[in-house]
Amino acid sequence: PWTLFHGESPRLIEIPVKYNFVLQIINNPIKFRCFKHLVYVYLSNYDPSIKGCEVIRRFIWDKLDDYSKDEKITKRVSFLLKNRNPIFLPNGHNQTASIFLKKEGDVDSLLAEHGLDNGLDSSKYVNFVSHSMIELTKKNFPNNLNKCLSINEFPGDQSKPKFKELINKMASEFLEVAENSEQEIKEKLSNYFLRYLKDPRIPGNSIHWQGVSDNAKNIFCQWLSSKDLEFFFNIVDETSSDTKWEYRRKFWEAYLPKITNTWVILGREAKRYAVSSKLGSETNRYGDLVSGSSIHSVFLIEMGGYVFIEWNDSGACRIVKAEECPFKFYKKRYTSDELKVRQYEHKVRHIFAERYSWQEKLRRWIREEANIYIDEQDYKLN
Repeated sequence: PWTLFHGESPRLIEIPVKYNFVLQIINNPIKFRCFKHLVYVYLSNYDPSIKGCEVIRRFIWDKLDDYSKDEKITKRVSFLLKNRNPIFLPNGHNQTASIFLKKEGDVDSLLAEHGLDNGLDSSKYVNFVSHSMIELTKKNFPNNLNKCLSINEFPGDQSKPKFKELINKMASEFLEVAENSEQEIKEKLSNYFLRYLKDPRIPGNSIHWQGVSDNAKNIFCQWLSSKDLEFFFNIVDETSSDTKWEYRRKFWEAYLPKITNTWVILGREAKRYAVSSKLGSETNRYGDLVSGSSIHSVFLIEMGGYVFIEWNDSGACRIVKAEECPFKFYKKRYTSDELKVRQYEHKVRHIFAERYSWQEKLRRWIREEANIYIDEQDYKLN
């Protein structure tokens, strides 16, 4: 059986006279050991668009019929007969996907239950099953999302996915329908795509996102900006001397839909806190402030053609034109001097926060210069 799919195109499986000849040899007379290999080869190389695969499927189906008439049926034959429907039905991957989504239990258990383990869990048959699960999950999103994501992961090993191209397909399909989902769903998808596709905003990572729609990438980048903002303010709440961070958090949250880029730069004190806390797993996605005061951290925000530089002390927010910004986003290391720009377009000191004084001044400047409008109630605490 292994010869059927061996080599490059045209393979034996693509030439009717040759795959029919191979099946005649296998069947004259058939030995169960050889039959098991044929089943394995069929599932490993499954492709319903190849005529030869359909011929093998019918051959397996008929042979299982013959085996079922044997009074001394073996456990292995009994197992294959039990799973003949759906595994060996025409386009059986579609039926298998539907069963997996409806049936109780985790994906790895379902794969083993249907004989799709021991190397077949990353077979082309499971690839097709996963593809169908994506389509079905999208129609009923977010039902069964966990199963759809986990079928593409190796048990106990999340270092790489089974099928890289399906990660990109899920990103295109799920991010758009999940744009306004609950935070739990966004967090689940964010962690999943960050693990396998990395942060698309960071130079060098765009190659991982090839084939993903621009709209899906934009949605994901906005989610990351939201995560950056939350991460930064969680850190500074614990490490900063400024006690009025809730006002700044609320102000920038109001602009989240308009923010195009963000980047967190952690000072030494904040980095130590992040590493020692449950936030530690996030620190590899952010920059380090390698000079200046150990208690300082910085949050960079880009929107409307401007970059806003927010320090974690009670000092001023400095604003520069994005095209004239003297530093780049997404670097790993920054110095205090390069971030304390001397030439800026505007500066707002965070004074009288509880009176919403600086917030209103900055809101008006952003409206006039960046052409981005929010209502004054949007930045006020409840």
